[in-house]
Order: sequence, then C-alpha cells, then structure tokens
Amino acid sequence: MTDKTPFSEQGAGKNYDRWYEAPYGQFCDRLEKRAVRALLPQQRGTLLEIGSGTGHWSLWFSRQGFQVTGIEPAGDMLARAESKVPGARFVQARAESFELERQFDLAAFITSLAFIQERERTLKNVLAHVRPGGCVILGCLNRDSFLGGEGHGFLAGADFLGIEDVVRLFAAYGKITLDYTLYTPAGRLAWAFVAEPLGRLLHKRKGAFIAGRIDLWTSRLK
Repeated sequence: MTDKTPFSEQGAGKNYDRWYEAPYGQFCDRLEKRAVRALLPQQRGTLLEIGSGTGHWSLWFSRQGFQVTGIEPAGDMLARAESKVPGARFVQARAESFELERQFDLAAFITSLAFIQERERTLKNVLAHVRPGGCVILGCLNRDSFLGGEGHGFLAGADFLGIEDVVRLFAAYGKITLDYTLYTPAGRLAWAFVAEPLGRLLHKRKGAFIAGRIDLWTSRLK
C-alpha cells in the first residue's frame, strides 16, 4: 500500500465504517459479498487479506470459516480491525514489502488494488506468500462501469481498474474467473429492482464491482 491512500488520516477508519452503515453502503455490501461468496473455494483455510482496513471484510471472511491475517499500513484502520476481529491477526505493513514466515491457502484484495501504485511488485510479493495451487480473490472497482471511474469521499484519488487491467495483472499466474455486480447509482435505490437484473442481462461487464478468482498454476513458471 502506498502513500496514495487517504486512510492514513486520523479518523479515517470511523468514516469508512460509517459508509457501510448508510443505506447505499449496506446495499453495495450485500451485492459485493454475494458475488465474492460465489467464488470462494469450498475448502476453507488460511487467508491473507491485503489492505484489510477496519476489518469489515476480515470479519466476513472469518465468519465464512477462514483463518485471516490482514496486511494494513494505516494505524487507525488497523486498530479498529483488531478490536472488531479478535480472532484474526493484523500486521501493520506495506503490501509491496511485508514479509511473513508462512504461506497461505489464498490471498484477497478487496478494493485495495485501487490504492496500490506498485501493483506488479505488490503482486509478486503477495504471491510469494500463497502456496502453489492456491488462489486469489478479488473485489475491484470497475473503471469501465456505468457508475464511472472516479471516486468520491474516501475513494477520491483511487485508481480504478478496468477488466483489461485485471487480466493483464493476473493472466500469467493462473486461471481467471470474473463476475460483475452493482448497477444502481447512489441515491437511486428505488431503481435497484430494475437496474440490477437489467444490468446483468444487457451489460454485465459494466457493473461497478468486479469480483474475481484466480486459481494459481501449480508451477509458477507458466
């Protein structure tokens, strides 16, 4: 994680959690977790979460049966995560340079790639901590979505990824499976019963949230 992230500011963690308490945040959260849940491996194990933030997704992964270790550079965010998910381990470190003396069954990037500048360096470091034949779970903000590629609030300055970016980053490492969700703009929740099914039917790849799974090659030489 780089200095590009706004989450190092004091109080950022509290503001981040408040977003999930608002109606639109709750709506997005349900859709995103439904998409990610469908891609999780059936066998639970150890999970390395990159950019674990306040532990919002860490708690969810833990409740799905995973043993979670989170990497997070922002002290305020990490402190909230430690109090929220006591069964997990959190390490204050940068994604491109952390070192842990173990390998994990899978790694997860949930929206964190939008705040990482050295993505290829980060990816190599993370994959060195994932066992061969493991997998990576993604949740990416879609630059090519109907809702746009510019963030506001705590997403201001985020560098959203397009589908081609995701493929370019991960194609050399394993088999990529992608899904898409979230076609309803903020303030238009009454449209959701129309926007979501029509979005998936007519313009599936335009969803604001890309959910992905990369099943890593057993040999990293592929």
